[in-house]
Amino acid sequence: MKSLDFLSSLKFGLLVLLIFILYQAKATFYPTELDARLSIYSSWWFAFIIFVLSLNLLGALFKYKIYKKIPIFMIHVSVLVVVLGAAVTKFFGFEGVLHLRDGQESSTILVRQIENGKVKVYRYDLGFRVRLIKFKVKMYPGSRQPSSFDSYVSIKDGKRSFDYNIYMNHILKYKGFRFYQMSYDKDFKGTLLSVSYDPGVDIVYFGYFLLIVGLVLSLIYKKGSFYKYISNFGKLSFLIMMFISSTCFSSKAMSFANWTNNSRIVSKIWSEVLVQSMGRVEPMDTLDLDVLHKIAKTDSINGLNYNQVILGMVLFPKHFQSIPMIYVGDKKIISLLGIESKGKRLSYDDFFDEKGRYKLKEIVLRALSTPPPLRSALDRDLINLNERVVVANSVYTLSIFKLFPPLNPKSVNYTWYSPQELKKVNPVLAMVYLKIFGKFLDAASACNTKMARIEAKKIYNLQRKLSGSIIPSKLKVELEILYNHIDIFTKLIFIYLILGILAIFIGFYEIFKSKRFIKVDTTFVVLSASALVFHTANMVIRWYISNHAPWSNAYESIVFISWTTIFASIAFFRKHVLALGSGLFVGGVFLFVAFLYNLNPQITNLVPVLKSYWLLFHVSVITASYGFFSVSFMLGFANLILFAFRRRFELDMQIKKISWILYLANYIGLILLVMGTIFGSIWANESWGRYWSWDPKETWSLISILVYVIVLHLRYVFPKIESYTISLGSFISYYAILMTYFGVNFYISQGLHSYGQIKGAFSGMIGLFAVLDGLLSFDFKKIWWSIINIPIPLWIFLSLATLVIILSFKNRYFSAND
Repeated sequence: MKSLDFLSSLKFGLLVLLIFILYQAKATFYPTELDARLSIYSSWWFAFIIFVLSLNLLGALFKYKIYKKIPIFMIHVSVLVVVLGAAVTKFFGFEGVLHLRDGQESSTILVRQIENGKVKVYRYDLGFRVRLIKFKVKMYPGSRQPSSFDSYVSIKDGKRSFDYNIYMNHILKYKGFRFYQMSYDKDFKGTLLSVSYDPGVDIVYFGYFLLIVGLVLSLIYKKGSFYKYISNFGKLSFLIMMFISSTCFSSKAMSFANWTNNSRIVSKIWSEVLVQSMGRVEPMDTLDLDVLHKIAKTDSINGLNYNQVILGMVLFPKHFQSIPMIYVGDKKIISLLGIESKGKRLSYDDFFDEKGRYKLKEIVLRALSTPPPLRSALDRDLINLNERVVVANSVYTLSIFKLFPPLNPKSVNYTWYSPQELKKVNPVLAMVYLKIFGKFLDAASACNTKMARIEAKKIYNLQRKLSGSIIPSKLKVELEILYNHIDIFTKLIFIYLILGILAIFIGFYEIFKSKRFIKVDTTFVVLSASALVFHTANMVIRWYISNHAPWSNAYESIVFISWTTIFASIAFFRKHVLALGSGLFVGGVFLFVAFLYNLNPQITNLVPVLKSYWLLFHVSVITASYGFFSVSFMLGFANLILFAFRRRFELDMQIKKISWILYLANYIGLILLVMGTIFGSIWANESWGRYWSWDPKETWSLISILVYVIVLHLRYVFPKIESYTISLGSFISYYAILMTYFGVNFYISQGLHSYGQIKGAFSGMIGLFAVLDGLLSFDFKKIWWSIINIPIPLWIFLSLATLVIILSFKNRYFSAND
């Protein structure tokens, strides 16, 4: 009986859960998903770990009489239901692919399964025939970027037949089989469909339903821990949070010096001209900003704003080609060019010799021919630098300015042309366009604002006449220009950081002096809320401009994480200035990260798979959880500092209050993370036929959930140091969130969720992730490399954190139980 009692105990369950987490983490560092499946996910012992965890959970239901608490019982039972559904999927389900060319039909699919550590491939007969009537790809206007791809198929099953249109997020269900749009042939005349048979999915969905209902009910369950902590903390903040929940120039042209002093107004007119870029029709202002960011990693040169710089490059190429404005960064490249320069930028002329030959041609070709995994940091820098030189050249040759729609826009997918392209496509039309464009440039070079407006209006009228269906409204154009110029997110970095640091300082002062400054605290809340209003407004403007929710790429998601962190701090923790300051500081740090590592803020079109309402639910909910975890991370560290000083000051009550906040923040964060992961699982099943694929991002989301489950259960294992465990756990477990977001996206850099960034990005954090990689693989060389690549500021923080943990550990016990 004692052994059975131990096997159903919380201590044993948490121990096995930790082992389960470590093996999942190890699998995410394997070179490919197939390697991870063969070595870990499909192994008998991995399934055995899940089986043991299920038995432990089942035993705990009776050992701790969880069945008496209905919401908590539903949460625990739901996990067992999901595991049961997953087992049915594993043992009775399968998936395959169906490749069809236009007009071709087939009744079999190619199935790949992993059995006994080996990959088994065979043909499976569906029992009916599928014919591809036609495959169609729709591109974004003027680009080769797919907007959607559709497979028009016909099903023939005996006497029954019907047609169906399969496209991304729109699946065909027939006789238990589900057909998903997966990919297509390069010539656009064939499709690749994913086909799945999964009898366990309904069981899993039922488990999801129980889990979500149980989690929601647990928030209002009077006998639950959450309700107890809410009672201690105060219900008002929680309720509020839930409620809010190439041309010639005329003789009138000015000299270059005079033009730079008088060009601001004419540059503004230039900024309003519409141009096509990356499948979007956008104001020239946006293209100018993106181009200068790409070339120079700044938005101004020598006192000229980005519109003046780009227009100046067109009007006065010889002058601008001699100005150091192309960002190099690596001094090794500067030495390769044989140039003495103290700065990080070189002029366009510096890259060419006296005969006009490109100096970097040979070494760039060598870098490009090197396989991506084998490229050195210098290779990557050379390739990026070459791209900047190419972009600068496209400005000087006018090839980047796609201003001119053709007479038959539909036949070319509404593609607009640059001056050089138009000369080749339609020489007669080119003469009309280039005459207008030439007059505009003449007026711009002379700073003749009246004439510039007239010619710009002519360009707009032609664009609207020939491509009116893709032209954005004037309001949208004006808002996009406003969005570019006010640059709210960059300004908020300093506002959040300053407010956060000051609030943290005041918070500690109030705690140590046992005194509150109500007016000061209220001022912080008002200022923070005002900043959040601007943050929110800017996100709404971006949403309106882009026509999709602003959390679809790396830059947008970091901005949204910052928003949720600030929102959680104000709506939930505003009565505690230290908690408010912690959230403000972390929110500012997130925005600073996006700025520091030059994440591309460019507004882009959505890829087909993201055109789903699940994008709104999945990404927003899961990102909102990061906000609560960010607050608990910073506040947990602050509480550890208070623990370190417990013997000198009367801090016990303040420590307990912060511990209550930590529990609430972690619990709400966990609920949001679980729900967001469930929404993502359903979306994955609706998009490509699998509700779980052990993708690194999915796996680390699960790891994060399990880590915070452990944190919230530690108080039952160590009741005498409850406040300490929740504080230390909140601080340390945030590593899982960092790994889920930054580690997967920028270190592991593989899987369906990766942003595909080069591994040089976020190098300051990569050392932290590589350490775990080295530890799990027992690669001591990697561990050493990782340690020496951690930047000094991060080393200082880690050293300080270690010291605080050591000092706080000595004072972890209270005189009585927490």
